[in-house]
Amino acid sequence: MPIDRTSPPRYSPYAPASPYGQSSGYSQPAVGPSSPRPSYGQQAPSGYSQPPSMSSASWGGPEPRRAAPAMSSHPPRTRALHHLSDGESDSENPNVLYRSLRRDEDPRRGLRPPEGYDPNLTASQHITAGSRAKTKSEFVSATRSAKVASAWASEGGPGGRVARFNKPLDRESYDLTNPYEAARVFPTGKGSSLNTAKASQEVVIRGGVPPENITGVWDAHRVPMSQYAEASADTVPGFERKSRSRSKATNTPHPVVLTEWVPPRR
Repeated sequence: MPIDRTSPPRYSPYAPASPYGQSSGYSQPAVGPSSPRPSYGQQAPSGYSQPPSMSSASWGGPEPRRAAPAMSSHPPRTRALHHLSDGESDSENPNVLYRSLRRDEDPRRGLRPPEGYDPNLTASQHITAGSRAKTKSEFVSATRSAKVASAWASEGGPGGRVARFNKPLDRESYDLTNPYEAARVFPTGKGSSLNTAKASQEVVIRGGVPPENITGVWDAHRVPMSQYAEASADTVPGFERKSRSRSKATNTPHPVVLTEWVPPRR
């Protein structure tokens, strides 16, 4: 359904939440001379512009390096298709990855390990401990699937974001969907940690990702099916994509809509 550009703004479920929380001190950039930018899903009053481009140049950095297209010889699907899911294996290029961002991550600075990480922790220890590890490692986790990343980003309330980036080829990394790389991390080829990593199409990168490799950032909105069905570029400003997927193989898929992220002022 096209946006009625003559009607007054409407309430929308896509109103963006600050990725830094209410007490961050950051504010959304103003689009007009005196009024804030309208919420996602609302019609912009006359004279207001659309969200800015997500190029690295708009962040003050160089244009991202584009990875050459590469088709994987190891299809990443490792979990059974759920009847409520619209699929979870949509990245056949092993050099294009996605990450559900932590609330404290600013993608304009790149994707970095948390402060106070232990450089001695291995990739297998990083994967086995997961996101709840008390001591963090130097590795940063990502996935080959935008749908899996979207599902993770929509967990735990509003404010989740997804970053897409080109894998830095000059850094140590392991693609757990690739049996040869997985064997370097889990030599026995067995274990629940390996199975979970494969199901999530996980890729781990030592030292993280530089900002010039990031090619897009979006807000993730978990929505009811009625709104999911209607969501499109014609009805949601800044619309990127939508997917009904799950973060874990044991979870029930839920609908998620991604909209363009507007960087807060520094």
